[in-house]
Amino acid sequence: MREAALTSRRFSVVGRPVAKQRARTVRGHTYTPPKTREYEELVAWTARLIAPFGPDSRLRVRITLHDGLADVEVVELDREARTKLRGDVDNYAKSIVDGLVKGGLIGDDRQIDELEVLR
Repeated sequence: MREAALTSRRFSVVGRPVAKQRARTVRGHTYTPPKTREYEELVAWTARLIAPFGPDSRLRVRITLHDGLADVEVVELDREARTKLRGDVDNYAKSIVDGLVKGGLIGDDRQIDELEVLR
């Protein structure tokens, strides 16, 4: 059962979605690869046009990827946090998915077309 939503924001990021690449280190200097940095800036620029949520808001984010577009919906939930876990929810998911690959349950995380993570 889904919680009641207080408010939501929807927008589209025009341009082919870019998967985040690992940071690179060259001669002791760590940097984000340009393709990743440019796409994150495009998303940030688009998001700045939308009214922000408060820092204590509990949120659900749904991202639908297309060939030349990413549709984003952010919904404020009417509830308290369910757990005391404080890390970024996408980092928990990445650790688990990488473990599924290392354990041989799935061959590659590129096989995953849908991923739902609740905290």
